[in-house]
Amino acid sequence: MGKLIRWILKRHRFGPLGDVRRFCRDPVGVQTRLLRTLLKTAAETQWGRRYGFEALAEEKDVVRAFQQRVPLHHYEAFHEDHLRVLRGETDVCWPGRFRYVGTTAGTTSRGRVLPASEASLRNDLRFGRAAILSYLADTGKVGCLGGTMLSLPGRAEPHAENPEVLIGDMTACISHYCLHTGCLRKFFARTRILPEEIHNLADYDAKATTIADYMMDKDVRALLMMPSWGLTLIDKVVSRYNDTHPRSVKTLGEIWPRLELVLSGGVPLSAYRKLLEARIGLPGVHFLEMYSATEGSFAFQVSQADPAMLLHLDNGIFYEFVRFDEAKEPSPRRFTVADVEPGVDYLLVITTCNGLWAYHMEDVVRFTQVFPHRLIVVGRAGELLDSVGEFLFATEVRGAIDHACVSTGARVREFHLVPRPTENGRRHAHQWLVEFEKEPDATDVFGRMLDAYLREVSVSYDATRSKRGIDAPEVISLPPGAFHRWLTRHRRGAVGQAKVPIVSEKRDIAEEVLALARTLDRSE
Repeated sequence: MGKLIRWILKRHRFGPLGDVRRFCRDPVGVQTRLLRTLLKTAAETQWGRRYGFEALAEEKDVVRAFQQRVPLHHYEAFHEDHLRVLRGETDVCWPGRFRYVGTTAGTTSRGRVLPASEASLRNDLRFGRAAILSYLADTGKVGCLGGTMLSLPGRAEPHAENPEVLIGDMTACISHYCLHTGCLRKFFARTRILPEEIHNLADYDAKATTIADYMMDKDVRALLMMPSWGLTLIDKVVSRYNDTHPRSVKTLGEIWPRLELVLSGGVPLSAYRKLLEARIGLPGVHFLEMYSATEGSFAFQVSQADPAMLLHLDNGIFYEFVRFDEAKEPSPRRFTVADVEPGVDYLLVITTCNGLWAYHMEDVVRFTQVFPHRLIVVGRAGELLDSVGEFLFATEVRGAIDHACVSTGARVREFHLVPRPTENGRRHAHQWLVEFEKEPDATDVFGRMLDAYLREVSVSYDATRSKRGIDAPEVISLPPGAFHRWLTRHRRGAVGQAKVPIVSEKRDIAEEVLALARTLDRSE
């Protein structure tokens, strides 16, 4: 059966997989036509009239005309307009009135509000189907379709000033759209797993407990979740199962033995995969990573043999890229899929059917190949540590943690890297706040492994260490639950997309987490 499914899907020319094959054959043409369509559609909006979208759409070289006329924008350029959208104004940055507004978790900044058009929500759903169908075509494993797919839902509610607008986590907005819009309504009403009252629970711990009680005896075949919050849910399911059943279990696989697929997004899967594998305890479980955000859905993994993700080029998003080493120039070059190169770090810039125009995502991506375009997410522009010239990206920091874990047998659940305070004559050094799943025999050995890895992979870090610009790293082991408690206090009730920033040049988060850790120590 699996071979037959793969044979059929690999030759299927219609639907979401047909879209993927078309943009893989003609990536530049698909993106160019998409930009022209976006400009024509939004020509009569306030942004369209401001920049002359109607005339731009008729230009022979529409990409060049767009780049010459429409400057790069950061979120602040849209903030006031998005507040007007919240109040119910129409035709501001995209035609019509928005019914849904997503909120970000604010990993490297305060949370943002970003309107979501119905066109973008339809694209998000199509993106999800393409990701799953690609998985089936790659593996031939269809067991995940025979039972329940459990997602970890966020929460959305009517806006206080305009109840016609639903505002909150984008996963909740998509769920509401599925249930209340068009021909998909009956299908999603039948297949919806969690009742409305569970979706609407504001407190994450209470929600996780309720989900565990509701789902533990069901036939769950797939999980859709952000890994960091998924770990908390898995622990809760195992704990609640042991509280309510005569036999005791240690892994999720003992409760859901036919679990086959984990769909992951929001944070890099590599940082959590070993923890998830140990918690699930099923050697045959597959992982599928997706790159998506409140602003849209961008890329998904198409092969179990390759962790890089395929950039979806026909999903209502026109992509541009700015080289990271040119980002601070007054007018940095703007690249497209026609001219990006593998191995170069780019800042992602998007133009979307949500009415975002040349919008800086602040994500740093690196292509592993082009034509077709596959990439990895290097990190956030704000997730860069450069306190004394060490210039460390999030990918290098995560790599150091992985290396130290392999070398010492430790397992890390969450961590946060900051410069160490330099008062009382102490020299500069890095301070790693680490919440271990399994402690190393000695944290100083763990620290030496972090240091050795970074000196090997980062020329700038090695130079600062060699010149005594910074001392050896300091590792502080935190009690279990320290980061979770910080999230629940500082990320709006711990919505399912909230995450711990792994790197910061400021110590605000570190001091708050350390203070919470001291209260946890005293409560033991």
